[in-house]
Amino acid sequence: MLTSHMQPPLSESLCRANAPARRHRTSPPHGSHAKAKRAIKPKLSWLAVLCLVLALMASGYPPALAQSPPPALYVFPTQAAPGADLYLSAFGLDSGVQYQLVIDNPPDPGLYSLDFVQTDRNGQFQVARTLPALSPGLHLISVVGLVDGGILASAPFEVLPPLDLALSHTSGAPGTPVDFTVNNLLTGTLRLDYAGLPVLGPLAVGAGSSSGNFTLPGDRPDPLGDLTSVTALNLVDNRVVGKAEASFQSQEPSPSPTYSL
Repeated sequence: MLTSHMQPPLSESLCRANAPARRHRTSPPHGSHAKAKRAIKPKLSWLAVLCLVLALMASGYPPALAQSPPPALYVFPTQAAPGADLYLSAFGLDSGVQYQLVIDNPPDPGLYSLDFVQTDRNGQFQVARTLPALSPGLHLISVVGLVDGGILASAPFEVLPPLDLALSHTSGAPGTPVDFTVNNLLTGTLRLDYAGLPVLGPLAVGAGSSSGNFTLPGDRPDPLGDLTSVTALNLVDNRVVGKAEASFQSQEPSPSPTYSL
């Protein structure tokens, strides 16, 4: 039969090896007992401290110093169409340092800048950016250092097909009805702006297309006759997830006819 022998821990072996041998008590000569006790006391104190230290080390104390987490970048939402509002936050960066946000655009080898950011004293930032007109597909948004150009943190992002806005008229005077169709919508709401202010909606829409009409107001642009725009905004939870714009030539209203008797 094989018998295994467990080796005692280092602290236990050392403490046993250095422990004083047990002796039968004898009556020492007068005066020698106190001297022997005083001689052994420092040795026992040193040994007790050593054993305590070794025992604590064996039990994992003191704990290892916690390492700082690596830099991380988060993007919300994780997919949207050009013109969408992106909310970006990062953690674990150097405090009070300026970085650059970039996004790739495959198959174009270049990087598009999403402007610069400044971390706070905790090495964090939270910013909002508008998604530029990029090709649909998977992309990578990254935090880049300004000194060496190294990428410190990245997050994947999917660019969806851009919204497509079609109008039945590209010019008109106040009171003119205009038909529209918007394609590549996400489920949410649709709002149309004319000259920078809402002219229709928000209306509940499903994924795909939506059509309708609106009437040109007479209070904008100022002055009437200027070139302006119609903007379609696709929103989810009041956040812009897609945007399309079309130029529109405003016109002055026709003069009222005059009658003579």
